[in-house]
Amino acid sequence: MKTSAPLSKSQYGIYAECVSHAGEAYYNLPYLYTFDGSLDENRLKAAIETAVAAHPTLLTRIEVNEQGDPVQTIDDSETFALEIETTTDIEAEKARFVQPFDLYKDRLFRIRLLKDDEHYYWLVDIHHIIGDGTSLKVLLADIEAAYEGKELTPEVIMMGEMALEEEEQRQTARFEEDKQWYAQNFDCGDCFSTLLPDLDGTEDADGLASRCMNVDSDVTRTLHLSY
Repeated sequence: MKTSAPLSKSQYGIYAECVSHAGEAYYNLPYLYTFDGSLDENRLKAAIETAVAAHPTLLTRIEVNEQGDPVQTIDDSETFALEIETTTDIEAEKARFVQPFDLYKDRLFRIRLLKDDEHYYWLVDIHHIIGDGTSLKVLLADIEAAYEGKELTPEVIMMGEMALEEEEQRQTARFEEDKQWYAQNFDCGDCFSTLLPDLDGTEDADGLASRCMNVDSDVTRTLHLSY
């Protein structure tokens, strides 16, 4: 059965950026993990498949509904199976692994398991619209647990469910009250900051700005107590 949910506001921002950069490797989160070659390859393969199955959010796909709005869907009949591939040049495999995701056609993660004479290599690339660095840490921990024969705890709440809850909250009077309060006390509409350069680049000083907000200490205390 296929279930659908709107995109969260964070997801929608990523979606808009990716649509404007179609055909580019945008918001990819690629990693390479090197494992000891003495591991049991069948157990390792099964552990990765088990970890993916425990996180159905990974099977999220993006579609456009009848109203023309992007939505996230999960088909619970979709499965994931892994093949163990042999390589003699892991550097070449790394170089061609990262490719742009087609948001409307692709599964939004790619996983490969390769081996040579000394190591296993787990190549994983997850689109940021369905995951982040913490997601990968959780997935890696689950792979380790599954390899050790431990039973995994499936996802308690999926991303689509969180987006539905967010949408419901945005329709409440409390949300409107809080939004107005925030705009009155913490409005940063005139602030602008460019993205920082990569580690091997030089810092761009253009467009950087700071703002000192005049907020009464009683207001911040109220915010802290009501959070």
